[in-house]
Amino acid sequence: MKNTPSLVARSKKRIATLFLAGAAAVAALGAGPSLAQGDRYERDRDGRFRDERVDFRIGERYGRSEERRVWVEPVYRTVCDKVWVEPVYRTEVQRVWCEPVYQTVCEKVWVPERYEVRERIVNERGRRVIYRDRILIERGHYVEQNRQVLVTAGHWDNVERRVCVSEGHWSTVERRECVTPGHWETVAVREHYQPRWNLGVLLNF
Repeated sequence: MKNTPSLVARSKKRIATLFLAGAAAVAALGAGPSLAQGDRYERDRDGRFRDERVDFRIGERYGRSEERRVWVEPVYRTVCDKVWVEPVYRTEVQRVWCEPVYQTVCEKVWVPERYEVRERIVNERGRRVIYRDRILIERGHYVEQNRQVLVTAGHWDNVERRVCVSEGHWSTVERRECVTPGHWETVAVREHYQPRWNLGVLLNF
C-alpha cells in the first residue's frame, strides 16, 4: 500500500501528457508543413513514427506514376539554299512593211533583120524614074536583155522579238527541313502530389 500514491501520481502525469499532446496536435492542424519531415526516414512500413510517437496525418496523398502514350510534335529547322533563277522573257509582235522582192533575169532575144526603103532617081530616055529599093541595114542576131521578175510582192508581216523582263540571278530560298518526325512515346506521368501535413509527438513515459 506504500506505492499507491506513487502510482496515482504517475497515472495523472500520463493523462496530463496525453492531454497536452492532443492539444498540441489540434493547434498544429493549419500551422504549416510537416513538423516531422526531417524524420521521414524513421517511419515504419505503415508510415507512422517509431519510438512511441503519435502521428496525426491530415489530407495526406502520395503521388503515383503511370505510363502514358503521348504525341511528340515533329521538329523542323529552316535551311537556306542558293538557287539560280532563269531570266524571264516576253514575246512582242510588231507589224513591219516588207518591200517587194524582184529578181533580174537575163534572156537572149532574137532581133530580126532590119531593112530600109530608099528612093533612087534614074533618068531613063529623058524621063525621071524613081525606084524604091529595100536595103538590108542590119542582119538578124541575138541580144541579151535583162528584165525584173517579181518574186515576192510587198506586204505587212508580223515580226516577233524577245524582250528581257527579268535577268537571271542567284536567289536565297528558305525551306523547312524535318529534323525529327512526329512520333508517339511512352512516358511515365506522375500524378499531382499534395503536401502532407503531419504532426509527430514524442511521448516519454
